[in-house]
Order: sequence, then structure tokens, then C-alpha cells
Amino acid sequence: MYQNSNLKPSFVKFLAKLSSAPSRPTDFSVAERRKLALERSYVPEEQQEKVGRIYKRAISTLHGTVPLTLFVPEGEGPFPILLYFHGGGFVFGSTQSSAPFCRKLARRTPCLVVSVDYHLSPEFPYPAAVDDAYAALQWAAKHGGEYGGDITQIGVCGESAGGTLAMVTCLRARDERGPTIAYQALFYPVASFELKDAPPVLDQHYLTPEGLRWCRDHYLSHVSQAKEPNCSPLLADDLTRLPRALVVVAQHDCLTAQALEYAQRLEQVEILFCEGMIHNFLQFPFDVEGREEIIDAICSFCRTRFI
Repeated sequence: MYQNSNLKPSFVKFLAKLSSAPSRPTDFSVAERRKLALERSYVPEEQQEKVGRIYKRAISTLHGTVPLTLFVPEGEGPFPILLYFHGGGFVFGSTQSSAPFCRKLARRTPCLVVSVDYHLSPEFPYPAAVDDAYAALQWAAKHGGEYGGDITQIGVCGESAGGTLAMVTCLRARDERGPTIAYQALFYPVASFELKDAPPVLDQHYLTPEGLRWCRDHYLSHVSQAKEPNCSPLLADDLTRLPRALVVVAQHDCLTAQALEYAQRLEQVEILFCEGMIHNFLQFPFDVEGREEIIDAICSFCRTRFI
């Protein structure tokens, strides 16, 4: 069914295999979905990119303890700090599943990457993850220097749900006069959980509107919360005075339209439109044609945003 699209060949094979097994969100319990997400992201450690050092730390937030994983590049610091929020619809995902990508970020930027294991839903519904993310920014600005980071140079980035957290963290830092953020790098982010229909010209091969609704229903205590800017930053009245942004979108992703709508409202933004890609393409453990060049472009953006 995918042969006539311009999907990357690796995704044609992946999606064909996926179609032969249960794949609807309702086919799995939350625990099963988390286990599946971890399995689909697994890369043996010996195949992951090398970094200088890895620290495991934890911080206290309004909702309990939040683990952090710090990836320190090789070489002499201090290094700029890059806060990373993993994806997973606020229901699954972890610092463990995203470690291979964080290693790439740390090595290729180079930055001290602080990966945040924020609380997940439904056990900790909105706004727990939002509060955890902002607390992690405050911690990095205060303690990052203890691990080879330069606390005067902090960027934020995130994938999918983590992209939402990066957006909202920038909004809160602006409105609450928090730590200065040099830039935001947003990878196929969820800009709004109001979930308007995506234009029909965009294929929805991997992440579907049904899957988004499943995540939203686990994340929110009530659907009316989707109207709050801390949940749906696209709905914020004011998107001025925010850090320069890189917005990375995939051609075959039902989130692309809303991500581009968000990007168009920003004052300083670069857009990287990735042809032939599907949602979550940065994380898959198999080789994807053209992906490493995209990661290099992301790291170049991050590197050049610091003074």
C-alpha cells in the first residue's frame, strides 16, 4: 500500500511489517505501549555514539522526583547546555529510549545534553510534565556548571510531546522571567491538542489522528484543558519575544500542518521540511536514508545559536 508514495524505502519496509501486527492504540494497554516503545527504540550501547561522560541525577518537582540523564561531550568544557524532552504522547517514552539520539546531540553539537524523564500520564496527568520541564530548566540554569555546562548558554529541544514541552518552557521562561533561553529546536511537535483535521494532502502513515486522541485522553483530565496555552501553545495569544526556533517537520505526519502554523507565528524561525519522512523518524533504531544529514543540520543550528 506504500509502494507508490515517496516514503523512504526503510519506512516502506517498516510500515509493511507494522501493518501485519496490532497497531491501533486501543490494541494495547498503557504498560504494553510503553514496553513496545522501548523495544522499537532499542540500540545496543556499543552501537551508540561515544560521549565523554554520563551522569544520572534527580530533581524534586511539584509532582515528585524526576530523573535526569546528563550526556557530557568529550573534550574541554564548559559546554553550552541543551535541555532535551523526549516524545511519546506524554504517555510513554523515557531517557532510556532517547539515549542514542541524545548521544548524537551531545557529540555533534557539542553540548551538555540534559535529558528529562518527566512524569507520564495517566498516572501524572497535565500539567505535571509541564511543571517538570520548567523545573528542569531552573535546575540546569543553577547546577549545569557543576557538570561541565555553561549556564549562560542554554537551549531547549524536544520531539513530539517533548516539542510541546520545549515550546511551553520558552513561554513560561518569558512570562515568569525565568532563565534566558538561547533557542528552541522543535522536532515534529504537538502544537495543539485541539486536534483539528489535518489537510488531506498530508499522508498519515504512522501517527494517526486516532493515536493523537488516545494520547490526549490519557494526558488530560478533561478535554477542555486542551484550550490552555500550557497544553496547546499554538493557542497562546502572544508568541512574540520568544527564542529563535528551528521547527523540523516530516512530510508524512499528521502534526505537520499545526507545527507549520505555529512556526509561521514566530518572529525568528527556520523550518526544516523533511521529505519522505514519518513521525518519530529521528528515533528509529534502523538506518533511514538521509536522516544523519538532517541530524547534522539540527546540530549545526544548535551550535551556531550560541554566542
